Amino acid sequence: MIKLYHATRTRSFRIVWLLEELGIPYELEKMAFVPPQTAFAQASPFGKFPAIEDGELTMFESGAILEYLIERYGNGRLAPAPGSALRGPYLSPRRPRSHRSARWFATRSSSPRPSGSPPWWPTLAGARR
Repeated sequence: MIKLYHATRTRSFRIVWLLEELGIPYELEKMAFVPPQTAFAQASPFGKFPAIEDGELTMFESGAILEYLIERYGNGRLAPAPGSALRGPYLSPRRPRSHRSARWFATRSSSPRPSGSPPWWPTLAGARR
């Protein structure tokens, strides 16, 4: 069973959403987010949120976790298969409307936002323009 190390107000909510969307059983390990004094200081594997354990695999970085879960457990849902002609457009930030499903996690990690703002701030700010 997948174990997700989760802290509120972190990008681990994306992993919770995907696990629920795919119907994958998981264990949620709720942890407190402590402003780090040094890099990799959280009480989770690798000292980062989110992190998952799936059997022998332990990984962090929300975008990488999302890609891993979709490829391993998606069974063709939510993403074109690796190696298909649609995979490149799916992963590209500039793609036709029909392939937008990955855009929200492919570009969000690099979106600047003011310190302390909610994680959805860039989306709402962009919608107001």
